[in-house]
Amino acid sequence: MHLDEDPGFYGPLSEKLEAVIKKYKDNWDEQAKQLSLLVDEAKTKKPTAEDEVTAKASPFYRALVVKVPDGTKLTAAETANLKSLCNDLVPLFLEELQAPGFWNNPVKVSGLQGEVTNRLLYTGVDIALSNAEPWARDLVMLAKARTNDLLAP
Repeated sequence: MHLDEDPGFYGPLSEKLEAVIKKYKDNWDEQAKQLSLLVDEAKTKKPTAEDEVTAKASPFYRALVVKVPDGTKLTAAETANLKSLCNDLVPLFLEELQAPGFWNNPVKVSGLQGEVTNRLLYTGVDIALSNAEPWARDLVMLAKARTNDLLAP
């Protein structure tokens, strides 16, 4: 599966799969039926660009949105700031990925993670303040998983 390339899109599908397996563990016929429905959903529902977020930035935005704890309501300004952040991260990632062997250089990767952390801290999104470092780490790892997509024209 492509969970590492777009956790915000594929994560919920994975959760549905786990729920089907648990719920119908003793009913193979119903499990097969539900899994077939889930496969159909996965085939027809494709990741798309989010409103006000470029296609290349959308997986990063979805990855952040799924990290917001249940019950936490983002304001319209916070949502707009996260979208803007993700749009701004793509050129940053592209610039860094131009360096040969970037992912094999821990100093450069750490520097990128620090820059993403700083940008998260300046979003004005309260929940991002206490989660900036782990979120930045996850966004950088997502960039690594999406390197080919980021570098594609």
